[in-house]
Amino acid sequence: MGQVELAATLMNGAVTLVLGAAIAYFIFSKRLERHIFYFSWAVGFIFYGLEILVREYVEVAALSAIGAVMYMFMVVGAWGLSPRNLLIVIPVTLVLLLIWMLGSFPTELFPAFFFLIITVGVAYNRVIFGKVFDKIFVGWLLLLVANYLLWGYWMLDVLAVIAKLLIFMGILDQEFTLVAEKIRASRKYPPAAVEAYGEGGLILVIPPQGSSRRDEIKWIEFKVKENIAKQLDTYILCFHSILKHEDLRRLKWMNPERVSVIIFSSGLRKAQEEFTVLDMDIASVGACLTEITRVCLNRREGCDVILVDLSVLIHSFGAHNILSLLLEKMGSIRESGVNLYAIFHPETFSDPSVEPLFRKISDAIVNL
Repeated sequence: MGQVELAATLMNGAVTLVLGAAIAYFIFSKRLERHIFYFSWAVGFIFYGLEILVREYVEVAALSAIGAVMYMFMVVGAWGLSPRNLLIVIPVTLVLLLIWMLGSFPTELFPAFFFLIITVGVAYNRVIFGKVFDKIFVGWLLLLVANYLLWGYWMLDVLAVIAKLLIFMGILDQEFTLVAEKIRASRKYPPAAVEAYGEGGLILVIPPQGSSRRDEIKWIEFKVKENIAKQLDTYILCFHSILKHEDLRRLKWMNPERVSVIIFSSGLRKAQEEFTVLDMDIASVGACLTEITRVCLNRREGCDVILVDLSVLIHSFGAHNILSLLLEKMGSIRESGVNLYAIFHPETFSDPSVEPLFRKISDAIVNL
């Protein structure tokens, strides 16, 4: 191996090892959730880097053992957001690993089987979660191209580093996609016995000028109590923590099985122990609404989503971006029977065109 090739290989192995260690650090420092998705990618990357660094210096048996751990955890990472599918994927992977370790099949063909299982998992998540999974998807395809078209060339390691950096950034982006599993996990009781539900829509909730947050909280409490009596779910989406955590806690504990609180804010750590906390970005909000409508549609039961508040969203991302987001989601909102209540403060906008825009797309207006 020449000096250039050796330097590229060492760089590839070291970067892979560091990326895995970085994910592990983020997990244990509570910047990332302690979830099988993150754990598996962290361990998988660490052993992947180790395998690259020692592959020229250890016996085949030792290298196979390192590779077995690497493949096992990367497979689990690829399928970690789909717990039901893991029940099938893990036994299949374990059987393949056992056959590989026993030497009952040509060794050079086995990596292709594992790469195939991981590729299917990544592609499946891209279909389920959409654009939010693009970095992992593109990074993994780039890694496949590098491993199967550039093997034996130093450019493989350079391209592999780029691919792994993309996957790493994509893994960090998945914080908000975990809301999907949280929403499903909190709804383990059977669907209510209803044959039909009303069509959903957008309802603007406009408090009087000069009113306090306390008035809005009282109205939210009223809606939660009403929904509990009707056996309907309530999702409270709070932006930038504009409601006190003690108020959110009280709302949630009115009925923890029927009330979900999701906070969109950056830098919160303690709140993650009680609530679902996602980054404050428009993609996170869109993914969250998509998952809620999917859950309600699958259960054939409507629900209420309360945005606290729409004005904050508009000030954060711009009126036209939020308008586009709502219009994009409106079809699934109507079909799933979701009532999207959006608290709206028109007096906070200097642009007089903002209020008519959102009044025009709303299905009803509630004046507090």
